[in-house]
Amino acid sequence: MSDAGFHVDPYAAHGLDSTRVNANSTSAPAEQFLIQANTEFAAGQYREAMRAVMHAVLEDPQDLSLRFWLSQCNLAEGDYGSAAKELRFAMEHQPAEQWRSALENVRSHYGADRESYFRHLNDLANACREESAQGGMYLLLAFHQLDSNNSGAAAAIAAKAGELDAEIQPIADRLVELIRQPTSQPQQERPTFLPANGDPEEMELLPQPAR
Repeated sequence: MSDAGFHVDPYAAHGLDSTRVNANSTSAPAEQFLIQANTEFAAGQYREAMRAVMHAVLEDPQDLSLRFWLSQCNLAEGDYGSAAKELRFAMEHQPAEQWRSALENVRSHYGADRESYFRHLNDLANACREESAQGGMYLLLAFHQLDSNNSGAAAAIAAKAGELDAEIQPIADRLVELIRQPTSQPQQERPTFLPANGDPEEMELLPQPAR
């Protein structure tokens, strides 16, 4: 898959010009933008965090962890279309064996603020109940259930993504395989809110994080 279209709409919408930024030899290195992104994200300023991550991507376009994080910034903002697009790009270019660690890295940006993480996933789950829900939204939801203790339901959500969008079916199928693989992560640390049949109409609200 080509990423030629990635640097057009998302960046222009935020007043960024990838050609101009890349040509600017005096621009701050990616690390400085990541420090800013971490600060803004921790403060709940997700749009500003998104802009900082975009700058970091322009500085280091080969770092796929930035694309996973950019997806999460969009998810936190409720822009599920952009979040799904970034997630799909990252998953298509990163070996599936590294998806679990990518998810752990995404979660690490929340620090101890598990409530915000659960709230963002709950909002996504609610959006998946809508008739207009797209396959990419289901892929987002399934990705965050890679280590769910309800693997059957999570796998059903991933399979639904492939059913709704044939273009992402190969990714969805691989995600189903990973979800069904056993994980050593402690069960109490795995967020889960999916019903046994994987039907988003029957989704339960996310549990409150342990205090």
